[in-house]
Amino acid sequence: MSGTDYFTKAKLGLDVVELENTCYHMQDFILQTFAGENCGGEKTMTTQLFNEYNLLMYPFPQIHGLYEGIRKTFRQRVSDGEYFIQCWLNIYEGDQFIPWHGHWVPQSKVYHGVYCVRGEGSITSYRKLPDGRPDVDVVNHDDHVCISPSDGHEHRSHPWNGEGNRITIAFDIVPAHNVDWGINHWVPV
Repeated sequence: MSGTDYFTKAKLGLDVVELENTCYHMQDFILQTFAGENCGGEKTMTTQLFNEYNLLMYPFPQIHGLYEGIRKTFRQRVSDGEYFIQCWLNIYEGDQFIPWHGHWVPQSKVYHGVYCVRGEGSITSYRKLPDGRPDVDVVNHDDHVCISPSDGHEHRSHPWNGEGNRITIAFDIVPAHNVDWGINHWVPV
């Protein structure tokens, strides 16, 4: 595990080829099961549907390995407290990207992260970091996870111009008191 006091990064040691195949299988399932007429725009379909499913709840060995890797990395950073995770799939085709956006306010004590399945060298940019920290561009590496507090900052991906599709898996890790229990797709961390 490596990182600064803001970002925690780790290589998980997963079979990214097998995980990539699982991601395409799950993309088909997600779109068939959850896609409606209101999807479109800059974000990928599986990203727009993030609140409809939790990728970690599907019974595939590589997804379970991903869950274990995220949990271990998070618990090395935050060792106490009751937290739950919700996770979604991002598959970028051509010039698709995710525009500037934020997730939670600082008082929520939430963490956000991304795992890169395929997209070596792609960039995720962060701005409006706390305590006057400068804007940061994080270079993504296949089979690496990056976790940071979700404390009001904004982040974005850049258009993917690499070969094939860029595949990332994003997640929020939320304290139990902030979980919307009406949507039962949270998994303990």
